[in-house]
Amino acid sequence: MGIDRDRLQASVRAALACPDARWYRQMLAQDASGCPLSEDEADGVVQGAMAAAVSLAEKTRRAFPGVSAEALAAALQLEIVPMPDDAGLGNVPLIGQYQPGARQIRLHEQTLARIEDFIRAQGLEALTPASELRPCVLYHEIFHALEEATPGIYTRSAMLQRRWFGVWPRRRGLASASEIGAIHYSRIMSGIAYSPRLFECYLLLDGRAAPESLPGEFAGVGKEQNRAFD
Repeated sequence: MGIDRDRLQASVRAALACPDARWYRQMLAQDASGCPLSEDEADGVVQGAMAAAVSLAEKTRRAFPGVSAEALAAALQLEIVPMPDDAGLGNVPLIGQYQPGARQIRLHEQTLARIEDFIRAQGLEALTPASELRPCVLYHEIFHALEEATPGIYTRSAMLQRRWFGVWPRRRGLASASEIGAIHYSRIMSGIAYSPRLFECYLLLDGRAAPESLPGEFAGVGKEQNRAFD
């Protein structure tokens, strides 16, 4: 199995133009805590999480103007440490992880290097520079640290209203709201003009991911996956 470089580059150019909300709606479709979402519910979650990210980014910039991701982590007393090589979620390796108790940002150096190598090998440096990956990952995890310290923030309190057997009311948390907030915050703070989710797509493509894991823009990129993507 191989990667069609020309098709990949065309797909990335198409993905660069995708609105943030479209990326986030895809995340919700894949993970809605086991509950299908109505259009209005999905829009509400996306807008709420994006607004929380914008608010935290504005507060961060006021408090720490012009600092880098590494300097911000230091200012917030967050330690940046390497992650064990075998860390991952099933077959998907982790890129970064925030450890609340230890106030640590853990980075998986092998996975970071793998994505950076993929960008260079596939001729994507001009579209999504490899140098922009690490700051995005750091800002993503910094968001989770700030989120933890912000009482009532939407990304931690987003709930779905559902009923058991159509009768008894219940409330169910929505974990995707936190991830949407972290991704959007990292995009704002790093100043990039595209969604950081592209880096996740590169990792999935490099691992020859299942087609349903990727946005439609990447249909046909894997030469032997064309039928599955269709």
